[in-house]
Amino acid sequence: MTPRIFPAALLLVLCSSILSHAQSPPSEIDDLLRQVASKCRELYRQGYAVDIRRRRIQRPHFGEAGQPGGNRIGLPIPLPPGALSIDGQVEQIKLARSGRHLRYEVRNVLGPVWDWWTDEQTIWCYRPVLGLYTETRADPWPTRLGPGPGLPGIEWKYFTKFLAIDDMRGHASIVKDDVDPDSSCHGPSVVVELKLSGRRNPATEDLRILTRSRLPCQTVIHWLRRGTLVGADTDSTDTIAWSFQDRPPAPAVFVFTPPKNAKRVTKFPVIDDIPHPVH
Repeated sequence: MTPRIFPAALLLVLCSSILSHAQSPPSEIDDLLRQVASKCRELYRQGYAVDIRRRRIQRPHFGEAGQPGGNRIGLPIPLPPGALSIDGQVEQIKLARSGRHLRYEVRNVLGPVWDWWTDEQTIWCYRPVLGLYTETRADPWPTRLGPGPGLPGIEWKYFTKFLAIDDMRGHASIVKDDVDPDSSCHGPSVVVELKLSGRRNPATEDLRILTRSRLPCQTVIHWLRRGTLVGADTDSTDTIAWSFQDRPPAPAVFVFTPPKNAKRVTKFPVIDDIPHPVH
């Protein structure tokens, strides 16, 4: 006698079947991540230059009263440092490397510019609006790439993490393929979901990878930022778009020549609320 499958059970079977077909075969996602890592390692060796746009939006996260994830005492959410527009906190970034030379420029949407050059021995930082620059000895450059403070951490956050993205293959899946071009990705792309969940600040990332070049072109990261005992939790969204140049950067990109009227100082005066982005 054939057992009957009740409607609820039938729905469960159908959903399980659909999900099993929607998941990427292990070899497909593994191959994709290996190709991305390989392409980014090649760029790192040859030299790269990339324009980046980063937008962050934060909103209060309201959980049940008295429960983790709720606004504990109803305090207002402190705004993140930096200039805010209707699109959130927006930064335009230029990042480039050639050999041991790194260039990093960040422009806030309302205008302030920080510009760095380093040969991994000396760091120059120039503030055009102030006409001031600093020249300091660089801390020893890490022998292994990874998250951290200063310029090595900045480069990891915006590029060198992709050199090791194949380590994420156990936490990644292809959720869309052959996505049409748009203003962020100028060619067909694939969307990969990465699980970045942690105990305190769970997160997911939807990373778009260009089909032809195997380079990242956009990512959207969602995470719940846990507040302090007297603060409030926030839902945060980071949207980052990359536009890689076709050729390695010219040597002049990595040379800082102080403008004629620029003055060297030991530190910059505090004249606004925008923090030193490298810290």
